[in-house]
Amino acid sequence: MAEGYYRVKGQKIFISAGDHDGVDNVVHLMLAKITGAPAGLKGISLFVVPKKRIDADGHFAANDVVASGVYHKLGYRGCPIVQLSLGDKNDCRGWLVGEPHSGLKYMFQMMNEARIGVGLGATAMATAAYYASLEYTKSRCRAASSVKKIRTCPPSPLSNTRMSNACSCFSVPLWKVRFRC
Repeated sequence: MAEGYYRVKGQKIFISAGDHDGVDNVVHLMLAKITGAPAGLKGISLFVVPKKRIDADGHFAANDVVASGVYHKLGYRGCPIVQLSLGDKNDCRGWLVGEPHSGLKYMFQMMNEARIGVGLGATAMATAAYYASLEYTKSRCRAASSVKKIRTCPPSPLSNTRMSNACSCFSVPLWKVRFRC
């Protein structure tokens, strides 16, 4: 850690969008233990681990993060789900986020904020869909005034099908009704 980073080694599996060519650099937040950390969950720290790091010249250099497998999750289309191998050449660098041994707390805070964001996005889409359907409903074509009267008739006790009863309730046959906007 004398140089400001930690060497990271291990694997991470089922990572959504873990490696793709949609951006120049994919950056991961990883939970890992520092050597000598307390046992159990209290020893977990959070690290930023980019696929490419900035070298001394200011250019991207490989950070020893490799996609070692691709998975196909049911229902999640168009997104690469990968297995990552880190530090196979002992040259993967990760930078500590916050205090050591507080990684799980930080990760849960981030995940809860992400859940709220997803809920807000879903609410916004549902609201937009509601208002679009309301606008369509207000402006859609309606039946012409040739259908003057719809009489109501009770269902026939002899028939189990209500469709035949419903169609016979119109004073004008349905195939003769014209629609206008």
